[in-house]
Amino acid sequence: MIMARLKLAVAVRIAALVVLPLACLAAAILERSFLVVVLFAAAVTAAGYIVDLGQRKATGARATPRILAGFVGGVAGGMALFILTLGILALFRETDLIDRPTSSDWLAVGCVFLLTLGLRWSAAALFGDEVRSARVHLQSIMGRGTSPSTQPDGDIIEGEVIDRPDPPRD
Repeated sequence: MIMARLKLAVAVRIAALVVLPLACLAAAILERSFLVVVLFAAAVTAAGYIVDLGQRKATGARATPRILAGFVGGVAGGMALFILTLGILALFRETDLIDRPTSSDWLAVGCVFLLTLGLRWSAAALFGDEVRSARVHLQSIMGRGTSPSTQPDGDIIEGEVIDRPDPPRD
């Protein structure tokens, strides 16, 4: 059961990663403005940032997500896919791009944002549930604390047990 839920979580996360390339392909096939690709990348980055902030708030982590790298990568990859698709389409038909985003483009950007947000949030929730259940399972097997008899006879430094020196014998 745990493996099935983890596979589902991975599949949902992969689906969230595929949203941007599919949106860029659709924009190229429908001959939309190239600015739509930038808007798609911004929407996907914003959705990821919102989910990451929620996860960091829940876990207490202080580091902030790096959104600039994700945005630039999304724009670069999306533009490459957009231009490649337009190049292939130009071999078979005349292509004429719209010069600026229209209301239907903004609707598509909103849909991409909501879809990415829902998929990333679902994947995060599934992973979080599995991590909590695995932690509870391990704690039930291993026990909550360690008794004095099971503690190592020495200091633990970076996972290595350093023996304490024997006390002098009188």
